[in-house]
Amino acid sequence: MRKIIAKIILFVMIVNTMLANVSSIILADAKPRANSMTNFLWNKDATLNEKLEVVARESDSDEVFLSWDIDTIGGTANTNGTYTLTYPIADGKEIEFKVVRKNNKSQVTYKVNGDNSVSNNGNDSHKKLLIYKDGAYILANKTNFPDNETFKLENPYTNGDARNVSFEIGPNGGASFQYGGNTIKFLWKDGKIYFVTNGVARGNIYPFQLSYTHNSTNATENKNIFLGIDTSNGFSVQPFANASQTDPNGKQLINQTTRPITEYPGGDTVGVSIKFNTPKEWNKPATPPTTGGKFDFVNPTTNKDTEVVFNLGHSEADKRLQIKIANIYDTSNSNNNVTITGNQNVKAEYK
Repeated sequence: MRKIIAKIILFVMIVNTMLANVSSIILADAKPRANSMTNFLWNKDATLNEKLEVVARESDSDEVFLSWDIDTIGGTANTNGTYTLTYPIADGKEIEFKVVRKNNKSQVTYKVNGDNSVSNNGNDSHKKLLIYKDGAYILANKTNFPDNETFKLENPYTNGDARNVSFEIGPNGGASFQYGGNTIKFLWKDGKIYFVTNGVARGNIYPFQLSYTHNSTNATENKNIFLGIDTSNGFSVQPFANASQTDPNGKQLINQTTRPITEYPGGDTVGVSIKFNTPKEWNKPATPPTTGGKFDFVNPTTNKDTEVVFNLGHSEADKRLQIKIANIYDTSNSNNNVTITGNQNVKAEYK
């Protein structure tokens, strides 16, 4: 782990209200690659609601919204194929979401660490399968979800209860369901699969991999998704000022929590100190068990290009700042690594 400190010195007295709106992002792989055969896409601004309608995504949401083509591969019609999305969702917990397209029907399965068995009558809530209907998540069985052209439970028990997290859908079919501690939403529409998972925590870099077959060859596409810095752990933004005009190096943090700040040390150089932990990445052992992976802090020697952006709000437009650190793993600690957009009368110290 490496704690980053970005100390932004402001020669204008704007600290009073600028902390009212602080946000941060790390740029991630949102657009499909130029050579993506399936138009594998992460939509950062939208999600699906329980009714499978595309809606705006809340800024504090823990959901990720992905989509990919299943009508074509590389622009060529492909009405039969298998598409497997795999990703970790927590330490020791890996997910497989598979779509097997066969003309106008698709089989959809969802597994947690290789298992998708359902026990709606047991005591283990993680083994229950609940599907959204008429405003609530209810038990998955044939009574609540009778077969239709766009959706049916696959291979249920003789009493009609769901046996596995497995469905058959047609075009415009899909579901919102809860299983294994997560809420999943999926939809087949306009030749694409739309997929949403929750439980994506800030501070972790999640590797999503889509596998499929093209021209009799197995192919994969990858997206590393990061929702932002974990502000609940190791993150702080505090104003500071120099203690006096005669001692410019005697800077001290101002711990006043109310705004506007009414007391300052004796000097007139003020600013903010931003501290945050570096991201964690998925680390999976090369040997079994296959469920032994966990999120660990990134090794700076192998990750040299991660940009972080802070947006510092202010009630006055000409005093709003965007602080961009080009590479948080830059071991040179060069101030050339930092750019600031907004009020020009500022400088940055980065270490």
